[in-house]
Amino acid sequence: MAQMMSTYINTTFEVKTKYVDIEKERDEARSHCQGNFYQGDLARLEDITNSRQGSIRVWDGNVYKLSPPITIKGCTNDTGLTKHKIPRMKLWKDAAAQCQALCNTSTFAIRDTDCHCLSDSITPADDSHCLPMLARTPAQNSKNTEAKTVFQTVTLEISDVPALNKCIAANGLNPCNFELRNCQDRLQMECKLGTSARTVWAEAAYGCNSAKSFPSPVRDNCPPDSSVWFGGFRDLQYSPGNM
Repeated sequence: MAQMMSTYINTTFEVKTKYVDIEKERDEARSHCQGNFYQGDLARLEDITNSRQGSIRVWDGNVYKLSPPITIKGCTNDTGLTKHKIPRMKLWKDAAAQCQALCNTSTFAIRDTDCHCLSDSITPADDSHCLPMLARTPAQNSKNTEAKTVFQTVTLEISDVPALNKCIAANGLNPCNFELRNCQDRLQMECKLGTSARTVWAEAAYGCNSAKSFPSPVRDNCPPDSSVWFGGFRDLQYSPGNM
């Protein structure tokens, strides 16, 4: 049960957003918006983020799915073939997943609320220009105003059983391959410059930042006879629409 934000058309044909202080299940909330407002529906996440006051749990009108596997690649100053705006998000994984959903390219980059759809042939920049992203909100950077953090859709076959596992690790078998694991498992993270402490995926990624390095990207091979995290993950992404 949660409250709701509704979008609707007012008498001057403007699109408005209104908070409704009634708790309902999601389908009932959508029906309430559609039945009580002219061209009403549940508001999009962007409209909720821009208008909500305080910490209130509300339904939104977006369709959510788990993203295809994503790997962090590094840093670039390149500008995207196309560029999209994404909501300002607290976690860089969320921002990367939403950028992936908007791009028709396998390589993409984020900086603050900018999502850049890139060609696969990017010009690398020094990773240190983007490292603050791992410790702050998505793509914030203090060294280079053009730096963008680059991600890529993983094309390798990776086991997704059970389907809720979201973080990518080498499985320690020979021949070595990758698998999706529970992000709360405790492993070392393979960083571009060594390894981080043995801990859960998110903290291990931050550990790479402390060592002035990004997590290693998922690649065609991995260290034999080892179980380690890599910089690959899945996350929820959304598209506006009805369920």
